[in-house]
Amino acid sequence: MSDQFTEYRIEVRILRTEQKWCEVPKLCEEYLKAAKKRNGDNMDYWFIYHNIALASKKMGNIDKSLKLSIKALTYVEDDEWHKCEQTYSLWMLAECYKLKGQHEKAIHLYKHISRLYRDVKAYKQRICILYNWVELRKDTRAIERLITIYNSDWFRQYIESETVKSYNEFDECLWEMYDGLIKLYKENGEYEKIFPLISGVNNKSIKQTLMKQITA
Repeated sequence: MSDQFTEYRIEVRILRTEQKWCEVPKLCEEYLKAAKKRNGDNMDYWFIYHNIALASKKMGNIDKSLKLSIKALTYVEDDEWHKCEQTYSLWMLAECYKLKGQHEKAIHLYKHISRLYRDVKAYKQRICILYNWVELRKDTRAIERLITIYNSDWFRQYIESETVKSYNEFDECLWEMYDGLIKLYKENGEYEKIFPLISGVNNKSIKQTLMKQITA
């Protein structure tokens, strides 16, 4: 990405962090006009369309997000240097297919993304993707296995070394797996499994949130 547009990218990331999704497309449109005037490169265009796609998904406009995710991918080279951007856009695309009920397309993409993350040894991201895949299949045993791996000592050490944060801080991926598993237990009428599951949660912030959720 061009250094001349660094300020735009910083501002977009701040808006994302603050979850001001309606403001992201407006700023990205300004970035797009500047990129066209000042010879932006492919990664500038990828960043713009990917972030508008993300904001559109967050605001519930799935068709627009789907269209722009595909457009963002046209600016990404299929090589070792751009796997990060490629996986971000493919993941967005898979999420859109999932939300539209096109589960086979979503599963196909989740499998492909899982292989990409395996190749670059991005273990946490790979588990998150595998969860999305097995959650669509409503495979509670597979989700239980992923949670066991995620909670293992070696994986906890890996997370802390990679993210430089405590395992007991709120973890979005782990939360999603626990929350999704509890929903499937309820759907299957396996209510007796819920409290033992929560009792075994090691992450304190997630455990507190889950307890509040089921006792509310």
